[in-house]
This record gives sequence, structure tokens and C-alpha cells, in this order.
Amino acid sequence: MLLAALFLSGELQPLAPKENSMTDTQPEQESPSDSRIAWAEAELARLLEWVRAAESRFALVLPLSTAMLGALAVLKGVRSTLGSFNEYH
Repeated sequence: MLLAALFLSGELQPLAPKENSMTDTQPEQESPSDSRIAWAEAELARLLEWVRAAESRFALVLPLSTAMLGALAVLKGVRSTLGSFNEYH
């Protein structure tokens, strides 16, 4: 209400429209949000590349580690069977 009263009394003048500072001769400047978007896209691409590399290694390591665990379980079973066989016979 106070602003309306000031405007009507003539003490408050409306802002003059701004002139367009962008002309055809001036190159477009990249806004801060555009640079942040470009940075975020580059960071995302870097992280996705890291994940892809980790997944390819994991595809090799998981079957290998499972096979090693199975071999240890078999060897432990054979050793405990032999140990009990020697104790009682």
C-alpha cells in the first residue's frame, strides 16, 4: 500500500526499461549456470567411466574369488576327513 501511495503521489517513479546490451557484434558470454552444467556433465562422464572400469574388473574378480573360496572349502574338508581318519584307525 505504501508503494502504491508513493507511486500515485509522484515521489516514486517507475524504472525505465533497460536497453538490450547484447548486440550481434558482441560474442555471447557463457553464464555461470552454463559453466556449472558443463562441469557437472564432465564430472558425470568421469564418474561413469570409473564405474564402467570397476564393473569390468569385478566381472573377472568375482568368479575367481568364488572359485578360490570353493577350493579352500574342499581342501579344508579333505584335510579334516584325513585327520579324523588317522585318529581313529
